[in-house]
Amino acid sequence: MKLGTPTRLASLITLALLTSVPATFAATDTATFHVTATVDPVCTVSSGGDLEFGMYAGSRLDATTTVKVTCTLGEPYTVALNNGLHFDGTHRRMEKIAASDHLQYDLYSDAGRTTAWNTTSTVPGTGTGLVQSLDVYGRIPGGQILPLGDYSDTITVTVNYI
Repeated sequence: MKLGTPTRLASLITLALLTSVPATFAATDTATFHVTATVDPVCTVSSGGDLEFGMYAGSRLDATTTVKVTCTLGEPYTVALNNGLHFDGTHRRMEKIAASDHLQYDLYSDAGRTTAWNTTSTVPGTGTGLVQSLDVYGRIPGGQILPLGDYSDTITVTVNYI
């Protein structure tokens, strides 16, 4: 094909431009919006298992268990242990099943068993967003004379947070 005259060339260019450009033009506008969320402080607590002293034969006996706490990252908390079901005003006590005999015991927040853990002496922490295990150290003092049998108590664990 021979292009020839400038008019013919101009016509071909115009035709090419018209077929490659959309027939209509749309106007556009933009807007923005914010995306927000609030992370509320949340804590949960669970038992890591029972505190099992085993056989008591009159000598001091120690045992350990854990409490598991999960709190929102950065959330301060405290963990309290109540005095159990058979507290006598001074000591935690396990009660013999179907009897009124009691075996005294204590709970501590340190391995040396010098810091009592109760509702007024709590264990503080700060949430990591992950499970945090706190050790509970138990001790039955020696020298208690009791009839044989199974003794038990129930402790309630409470996590306080804002």
